[in-house]
Amino acid sequence: MQSITLKLDLYEYKQVEATSKLMAEKLGISRETAEADLTRLASLLEHYRDKAQYQKGRGQQSPKVQIPPATVSKCIDFLKQANLMDKFNEYIGSAGIIGEETNRILLFTIASSYKMPDTLHGLIQGSSGSGKTRLLKIISQLMPDEDVKRYTRVTDNSFYNQDEYFFVNKLLCFEDLDGLKEDAQLAVKRAAE
Repeated sequence: MQSITLKLDLYEYKQVEATSKLMAEKLGISRETAEADLTRLASLLEHYRDKAQYQKGRGQQSPKVQIPPATVSKCIDFLKQANLMDKFNEYIGSAGIIGEETNRILLFTIASSYKMPDTLHGLIQGSSGSGKTRLLKIISQLMPDEDVKRYTRVTDNSFYNQDEYFFVNKLLCFEDLDGLKEDAQLAVKRAAE
């Protein structure tokens, strides 16, 4: 069998069509089968590229933090305590959020989900000067700093220039979303998926 080398753009239909015809002649298969195989190849290559970019992007964004074994052991012991949420709530209070027991533990739970496959999302509403920004700031400071992205005010085009996986496994904190168009909010949502 004769070897043939081609330069093929799998996204250019005319090239795929011509190559399918050549493949059908040389391999003794139908043109439709050859075209379906090239379409499947394009899909697999796209999936492979996306997965490689995702892993590369995650590697660049997430510096490895070494936690001493003694600290890990203390953390595991802490997590095994009875009434764990009450303990968390107590520590959050000592971090500076006085009162607001229900709101602070709810927001902490939402914020803690940022590494999970299905994250939680929250919106803090209240009158001006009621402590919304302080609540968000203190809860976000309880998370690893390298995993938190804080924004005070953003424009509609702010998120279209970020790398594809810039927001993956990050805690995003927006102090103010008023006036941000729906398509800009969609860009953030897609980037974080």
